[in-house]
Amino acid sequence: MPVRYRIFLVVVSASLLLDQVTKAWFRDHWSIRERRTVIPGFFDLVRAENPGAAWGMFRDSAYRIPFFVAVALVAFVVIIGYLRKLPDDQRVLATSFSLIFAGAAGNLVDRVRFQRVTDFLDFYVGAEPVRSWLIDTVGSNHWPVFNVADIAISVGVGLFALFVLIIEPRQARAAAEASPPDGRGATTSA
Repeated sequence: MPVRYRIFLVVVSASLLLDQVTKAWFRDHWSIRERRTVIPGFFDLVRAENPGAAWGMFRDSAYRIPFFVAVALVAFVVIIGYLRKLPDDQRVLATSFSLIFAGAAGNLVDRVRFQRVTDFLDFYVGAEPVRSWLIDTVGSNHWPVFNVADIAISVGVGLFALFVLIIEPRQARAAAEASPPDGRGATTSA
């Protein structure tokens, strides 16, 4: 089995399992909106049920579930298509695509089973004057509450950006430096 498929199977299985286990634990052991401070003024655990996307987008739409299912299915097809064509030496991209796939799958499972996504990680700025400035400027001092699937998507997108912005240009420069400009190979003059 090609390396890219092994990466896919391991990353998707591990990420999806961790996502679903953590969400189930919060659903089984915490009441909605129950909050516990981990790092005062910075990080809490809180059970939230989000029927929409980040910042509550689409939460009131009657078409939100079909929309999210369609977006996830398109993403799955695109990711699998890219993964099939990916050379085995592109492990960063294989990991990136696998994480994005796993995160989309984890949130899709919640949306199909429960019509909402269970979130539980809440980061915020509690220190003044930054807290007041954020509330005045953007309306909140909290990042949207998120989960393991959201982390997988974010890390996957970050790895993709790392590949496109840093790794790929370095590979292109190295390939250009390895081949002579005329493309006919190195020659020696006597």
